[in-house]
Amino acid sequence: MEKDKAMEGRRSHERYLLSQRVTFELSAPLALQESRSEEAEGDAQNVSEGGLCLITARFLEESQIIKIKLPIPNVVAMTPTLAEVRWVKRNTTDGIPEAVRQVSTGQDGNHYLIGLRFLF
Repeated sequence: MEKDKAMEGRRSHERYLLSQRVTFELSAPLALQESRSEEAEGDAQNVSEGGLCLITARFLEESQIIKIKLPIPNVVAMTPTLAEVRWVKRNTTDGIPEAVRQVSTGQDGNHYLIGLRFLF
């Protein structure tokens, strides 16, 4: 029984470090008549078969669906995929490498860690 409790908190897929710039597309709310989307950027921190962790200055809401464009290594191409926001944590720049801070944080130095689950 102890082993079952310990396994509950574990991820179902192993995570791999990934330091890669990615772009993602935010869809307009369904209530709007015209179809619009907004593009934003962030830095992937790690990836697994099931999703990735993203750091960005853009706030996203839990359960929000985004289209993320993942670069393919050694190829000048991007693979688009849909992802669902599973969790959001607001953090300051403490402990974030300087290069990531300069690229992905807002002017106030705040950023968000976003847990994404791949849908396709």
